[in-house]
Amino acid sequence: MRILYFISIILLSFNLMAQKPGIVTDSIICKHDKSQTYAVYLPSNYTEDKKWPIVYFFEPAARGKVPVQLYAEVAEELGYILACTNNSRNGSYDNSFKAADAIFVDTESRFSIDNSRIILSGFSGGSRLALSIAVITKAAYGVIGVGAAQPTVPHYMVLDRKNFKYAGLVGARDMNYLEHKTFQSLLNALSMDNLLLVSNLKHNWATPSDFRIALLWMQMVERPNDPGKFYEALYSKITVEKDSIPLSDLIYMDELTMEKPLINEKDKNTKKLLREESKIINKEQGMVKAIQDSIASAFNLNSSNNRSLNWLLKKVGQIKNLKEKSSSLYEIMMYDRVLNYMSAACYETGLSMKARGLIKQALIGIAIWEAVTENRVYANWLKARVYAQDKNTTLAIQHLEAALQSGKIQKTTIFRESDFIHLHEQQLFKDLIESYYN
Repeated sequence: MRILYFISIILLSFNLMAQKPGIVTDSIICKHDKSQTYAVYLPSNYTEDKKWPIVYFFEPAARGKVPVQLYAEVAEELGYILACTNNSRNGSYDNSFKAADAIFVDTESRFSIDNSRIILSGFSGGSRLALSIAVITKAAYGVIGVGAAQPTVPHYMVLDRKNFKYAGLVGARDMNYLEHKTFQSLLNALSMDNLLLVSNLKHNWATPSDFRIALLWMQMVERPNDPGKFYEALYSKITVEKDSIPLSDLIYMDELTMEKPLINEKDKNTKKLLREESKIINKEQGMVKAIQDSIASAFNLNSSNNRSLNWLLKKVGQIKNLKEKSSSLYEIMMYDRVLNYMSAACYETGLSMKARGLIKQALIGIAIWEAVTENRVYANWLKARVYAQDKNTTLAIQHLEAALQSGKIQKTTIFRESDFIHLHEQQLFKDLIESYYN
């Protein structure tokens, strides 16, 4: 596995500049493997005369520019290089390791990097990958995990480094919120420095302000006698967001060497909030288990599927109704997490079934995803692709037309979609395209 290059870092010392500092460059071609590219940002005052800390990102959909652009201002302020591969995505770990190796080797040959201050970060599946690489290489001094925590491969979850730092950033409405809390408990048990920062987001990249706090926290843990900037950023955040999320759920900072605790868990009101959250989490775990069982049954190739599908569709309506009636912010966020879990699980499984040519199961996944998101346009687009794959021209055209009625789909997008290639010469398809684009 060439990812071992990252450990040894026996590389050439020259730095070949291919982009301008202070500007996000979205596609640097790796010199040793031209099939691999990455986005990068260098602070405007970057020079080769000093060593710079770097954050390597892993984006679940291989959109390298997304995190680099999002956090460029933070990097400019704090003096970090940012880099994100355009080749790593959710799926094969081997492909992602190859992409990681490529970006590590290339950035080491181009830029003046402080190898003692390498941070890995990622969102969702990219977050799991970042931690996996940190465990394998033992070269990063910290990980900032966004929207997911634990790797799917148990072997990559082993952490035996006392000086390792982990910052988790997750939305209180994110389906992986409980995973982050569980992982925090594990890190606490291992006496490892960790931060859990909770925002009001669903399943998204963290805000720049949250990411800034994570970087400042790592600096504070590294230099505990100089925490000034961290406290300033932290309390500024609380001032802004204290009315939108209960303080006890805004940020958890266990096992930190801080001068003053952010949350007083002995406070009467805080205890009440934590008890309320604990009850709701127990309720959530029961709901998710029942939903997981029904999802497994709905996609089972050897069952009729209809009963489980109907139960899940009914459950979506029930949860939305309960959310509408609830006056508890904790409970509302819990219902959001459950709905987000159903949406993500069924969407990903549905597309996986489509890739295997399992049309019925693919449509089940789309149906549940549509019920949760109420995104009729994209649901019809997906159904059109599934029916086109199944060579059902009539239903493919029917759902494609329903999607086109929104006016949001470009003609080039349709013709680039491989599922529709065999329809191009069909008269129904030609008539549809002509009616909307000519």
